[in-house]
Amino acid sequence: MSEPGREEEASDLSSLFRECAEANLYLDLDRISRDRLEALRESLQGEGEAFDARALVEACLKDRSPPDPDLCTRAYRLLHAKVAGAGLFEGRPRRGRKLRRVRNRLLGTLVGQLLVFGIHVTLVLAGLVAVKRIWPEADLYAWAERILGTLGSILSQILS
Repeated sequence: MSEPGREEEASDLSSLFRECAEANLYLDLDRISRDRLEALRESLQGEGEAFDARALVEACLKDRSPPDPDLCTRAYRLLHAKVAGAGLFEGRPRRGRKLRRVRNRLLGTLVGQLLVFGIHVTLVLAGLVAVKRIWPEADLYAWAERILGTLGSILSQILS
């Protein structure tokens, strides 16, 4: 038969382990306020390597709220990502992700505009070929000079 002191110590370690796991989860899911996190970091810097684990866990869990469905879903997704090793979900959005998203959106917009420009150029060239086939005597270079001359005079009046 085991001793009563050992059972109590094992039960205490088990509850500390559960609370530590819960504190880690709350930290990963960004449920600890920034002010509290900064205060905890400052207190840990002063203590060095030796720190009171129970006080740290209790400080992390001080403002915990009862679990809601969203929190459970985020916790399951975090667990899945960590087990799968895919890094699909992290508790805090990273700045690099936002910059990558902006870069990809900009690149997509530029590629889309390039495609639309290419389609317009193709339509204009097809129209010019059609005009030349219908009216072989049409001088497209003279038309281009007139159009560019008109645009140039309009732009010079606007800019002056």
